Amino acid sequence: MKVALMDLDYTLVDIRKPDLFENLVSDILKQTFSRTVTKEQAHEIVRGNSAYLVQEGIKNEFWKRFDLETPETRRCAIQNKVMRAMPGAHRLLSELKARDYYIALVTNAPEYSAKVAIDNLYLAGYFSAFSFSEGELIKPHEEPALRALRGAHNIESIFFLGDSGYDIGCGKRLSTAIGIPVTTIYLEHGKTGNPHGADFVVTKLDEVLELLEKGKI
Repeated sequence: MKVALMDLDYTLVDIRKPDLFENLVSDILKQTFSRTVTKEQAHEIVRGNSAYLVQEGIKNEFWKRFDLETPETRRCAIQNKVMRAMPGAHRLLSELKARDYYIALVTNAPEYSAKVAIDNLYLAGYFSAFSFSEGELIKPHEEPALRALRGAHNIESIFFLGDSGYDIGCGKRLSTAIGIPVTTIYLEHGKTGNPHGADFVVTKLDEVLELLEKGKI
């Protein structure tokens, strides 16, 4: 069985409004907790880095509020065409499904938030498994990927596609945990090269199809 593990936001889902979730983080912190953060701090929080929240003693309260508000933020963004399936996402997923890949979503987003996107953007039907945020262990820890693999058997190969160091790190740690090589693919959005040491760097999803056609994944 060949396995494809994939991130959600900025990988399969294109968020065309810059800093959509970062702005939500900043607004919640300012309005509810009277805290002000930089754009970089907000970005790290969106990625699941809770260091600042722990330091301020507001981690659990913040995430409860954030998780409550993200589903509606997603719905509004989809309705306003700010959030859409990433160009090439359906082509890639369709081809992988046609080749009998076990396709699993691995996201740090909670289920009730992520499902707003995957259901309304017609992505859900491609997947064999879903791994949403559960408890303390999130990417880059390997546990979310291990959950996604529970239904996979006789694994021949695995690739992990994502747009951040959390995804690439998760893929690498997964490889160590299960003793099987995991090919990591970094989807770069105008950033700088290959900062996370991925096996491949692509700038669009059609380039993943090219890797597939060439037998590199």
